[in-house]
Amino acid sequence: MSNAEDNATQIADDARKEFDLGAFLRGSSRVVETVTVYTDEVAGNRLGGHEVVRETAENGAQIPKIRSWGLKGEYSSLSRTPEDKKKNAKRLKAIEKECAGVLEQLEESSLTLELHSIPTALSKGARRAARSALDITEKGIPDSMADSFVEEISAQYLALSCGKVTRGDGAELPKLTIEGARDLADYLPRSEHGKLLEKVNDVLFASHISTAAVEDADF
Repeated sequence: MSNAEDNATQIADDARKEFDLGAFLRGSSRVVETVTVYTDEVAGNRLGGHEVVRETAENGAQIPKIRSWGLKGEYSSLSRTPEDKKKNAKRLKAIEKECAGVLEQLEESSLTLELHSIPTALSKGARRAARSALDITEKGIPDSMADSFVEEISAQYLALSCGKVTRGDGAELPKLTIEGARDLADYLPRSEHGKLLEKVNDVLFASHISTAAVEDADF
């Protein structure tokens, strides 16, 4: 073997010895997403919206139906046809103006959270922390504590994944603590907290690296 080959082998061996897998993985890039939640439930209800609900017919079939409420619901009901829009033009303009004011209220009440995916080691740590917080020492989760565990592990995941919280006025708030994550569960409107947890689950558990896409990268 030549000196050059000896040197190359030595360099490769040294690199293997010095390579710290944990440090490499800790420094790898992570998925980052943001979600905005609104704390002013009264303003949100006043603004209104549309949603699909299901009603049960006499034969047991589930029939989808659009439920509308608030200013958005009123706007839709008054503008179904060009004739409606013309007849109700004055009220529609007033609704648009009122909506703008309500949206401003909502923005002022908003919190925008920056969420990061977390490595498996931290995810496992969150489970241990949730068990400890609930004083669960036995193997598994007792049926009587299942709901409490889901609530606590959700708060643990949120606290771990949240990198930054920004208020509607642009002010950056202190890093979210586990107590703060529990407060969000207790005091956010239910729909907003559900939206927040859905985004946390997307960030933590969605498959962000598709094997097929990596293996077939010939664009």
